[in-house]
Amino acid sequence: MNLFNYEHQWPVVGYNELLFSDFATAAVGEVITLPAGAQVTRGWVLVTTAYNSATTANLDVGDATLSTRYATDIDLKSVGLKPITPTGFITANKAPILVNFAQTGAAATAGAARVYIEYVVERKSDIVSE
Repeated sequence: MNLFNYEHQWPVVGYNELLFSDFATAAVGEVITLPAGAQVTRGWVLVTTAYNSATTANLDVGDATLSTRYATDIDLKSVGLKPITPTGFITANKAPILVNFAQTGAAATAGAARVYIEYVVERKSDIVSE
């Protein structure tokens, strides 16, 4: 006889749209804020309009401690789905997921992407099964 209750939770997905104009005055932007005890389980950048900067347009995805925790140099100059890498890191406190944008050559005058972050939270339960 099994005397355990099994807790299950649904993953949460947050996203934010990134336009070329968002980086006109700052290279760092916030995607979403994770609660304490959150662990990223999956994520991706969906480039819907290629950034047209002259030479490069790259994006790092991380946090305030490590700006490349989840991705380094994602190419925004080509349309498509670009995965990020979950690292197993668990947030100790509420903390934002940040993106760092870098471009070389003439600045982009077009470009759009969405950053999606999927995560679960420790000790959170949506349903319990027996």
